Amino acid sequence: MSLDSRIHLPRDCGPKIARYSVITPTASIRKKPSNAAAQESEIIYGQAFDVYKLSRGWAWGQRVTPTLRPGYIGYVKAKTLDSVAPEPTHQVTTMGAPVFTKPDIKSSPTMILPLNALLSDRGQGEGEDFIQIGPKKFVHHKHIRAVSGESPSDFVSVAEAHMGLAYIWGGVSSFGLDCSGLVQSCLRAVGYDAPRDSDMQMAELGTALPLSFTGLARGDLVFWKGHVAIMTSESEIVHANAYHMKTASEPLSQAASRIKASGGGDILAIKRL
Repeated sequence: MSLDSRIHLPRDCGPKIARYSVITPTASIRKKPSNAAAQESEIIYGQAFDVYKLSRGWAWGQRVTPTLRPGYIGYVKAKTLDSVAPEPTHQVTTMGAPVFTKPDIKSSPTMILPLNALLSDRGQGEGEDFIQIGPKKFVHHKHIRAVSGESPSDFVSVAEAHMGLAYIWGGVSSFGLDCSGLVQSCLRAVGYDAPRDSDMQMAELGTALPLSFTGLARGDLVFWKGHVAIMTSESEIVHANAYHMKTASEPLSQAASRIKASGGGDILAIKRL
């Protein structure tokens, strides 16, 4: 897949129809308007999506990123979108935040929102424990933080909280993700808008270190062709990977040997943020 096809709109795409927001916990971005097409990436609740074409229940467009860096392009189910929400006031900080029908933890949840979902407080909540994000939609304050507040600083701790989560190609949410989705999601949780794919991350993030198994530190990123891992210590990594089919921890040397033996090649870069 070329860089242009992932994040640069074709010149003849025509004018934008409108900007929409995702109203389901996640929405798949697909290369073709078909449920059978592979998932290229995901957008999550509250994130914006610019639509350029609408046809037969599908919207073709581009994800809008917080820093306006080019987001992924593709087809999204139109029913997962609605008119753009008010400016987000809160962000989900837990791996899953239930949306209750009442400002009461004993009421029935209607859906679970993933980490980093963006919420708009409509100012109609009852009591100090909840915000109201829509009719019969309440989220507990313990599951969110104000977007204007201070972000957590240790993105590696966020990555470690994903341990055991299923590996899903194209996933970027706390319901399942791939290697670069894990990096993007964890950095997003601490207020940093990272590129989507591992090659983009390798090109843009951090400062290059020597290709060595020594002198590494928690938070360093290790890149192979088509793969990225996060150092949790001088010798251990955490990564979402297809070998374990989940987010897992293991020694860097062990992962590097296995990846090379399976045809993935040597480490291409190590970057310090």
